[in-house]
Amino acid sequence: MKTLEEKQQMIAEFVGHESSHFPKHYHLHKINLPLTKLEDLKFNSSWDWLMSVVENIESMGFSTSTNTIGAQHQVTKFEIFSGGASVLHSIDKSKKQAIFNAVVQFIEWYNEN
Repeated sequence: MKTLEEKQQMIAEFVGHESSHFPKHYHLHKINLPLTKLEDLKFNSSWDWLMSVVENIESMGFSTSTNTIGAQHQVTKFEIFSGGASVLHSIDKSKKQAIFNAVVQFIEWYNEN
């Protein structure tokens, strides 16, 4: 199981941010942050950062869907599709966490295929 730091690094690399010659630092040119420590990446906590990754996935031809499930104990299901077929999904009480988990799963799946 990957640590949060490993997941953040994987996402940063997936969206094209460049690794720095300083260990565990990234040049985040796409979001106007010239040099950022790995532990300061916010893909798991910032809607802006996370949604930029979702938009990147969608620009690759995949589609996404967010649904609320359950009447009293609501959870969010975030799903990623390719050609109308579900590639993967994540379910969590927190919408942001469901999306983050699905993004991480998608990148792992994408890198393997």
